[in-house]
Amino acid sequence: MTNAEDTLILRMPAARRWSAAIGTLILLILGLFMAAVALAVVIAGERALSLFIGFIAALIFFLVQVTGREWRALWGWKIVVEPDVLNLKLPAARSLTHRPGSFHGRLPVASVVGIDHRLEAYRSLGMANMQRSFTLRLRDGRRILLGEDRGLGSGMATTFIGECASLISERYGLPLRDLGMAEGRGGVLSLVGAAAPAWDAPALDDDARVRLWRRASATGRLVGAVVLIVLILQAVF
Repeated sequence: MTNAEDTLILRMPAARRWSAAIGTLILLILGLFMAAVALAVVIAGERALSLFIGFIAALIFFLVQVTGREWRALWGWKIVVEPDVLNLKLPAARSLTHRPGSFHGRLPVASVVGIDHRLEAYRSLGMANMQRSFTLRLRDGRRILLGEDRGLGSGMATTFIGECASLISERYGLPLRDLGMAEGRGGVLSLVGAAAPAWDAPALDDDARVRLWRRASATGRLVGAVVLIVLILQAVF
């Protein structure tokens, strides 16, 4: 975040942008290596083994697509808060589950009624992840999705979009409205077949919220343990 007199420039933290870029590059190199190994194995006549290695390479290339999409979104996301105008550069890939389309343009603050935010839970393969989405609510009834904070309830939670929403709310005196929690379609790990709930979906009751928070926290602990094991194995071998 940078501030020049009455103008506030909001961009994704550099650490997140560079980590996404480096992670994508590492996965791409690994995928190319596995593809080369699969080709060498098939030339050697080991077709069954080459199919297995080729499947691993295809999975890695799929992850390259996912991380590359995130990379482009992190580098392209930018909001310039001017005295009476929001200058928005919001890439389409700013959400895992919503399909907002890109938005690039200057939005008069007078056209904004307020900022809504909502917890969204997504269950998949016995796990759950929690995110909070933030949207500008316009006087003509439209919504513009600013983005989402992800990994809530875990040690990998991000809060940058919420911080930006609070800054915009304070700067212009716009109300922040909490819409509660809704559950979307998780698909496969929120990467394939996932879909966000409609903005007019009813909020979940207290019991459902508690159950989903518990599952999201358990998922966060599981992912953290897996990451720790991988790091230990890398250090040992």
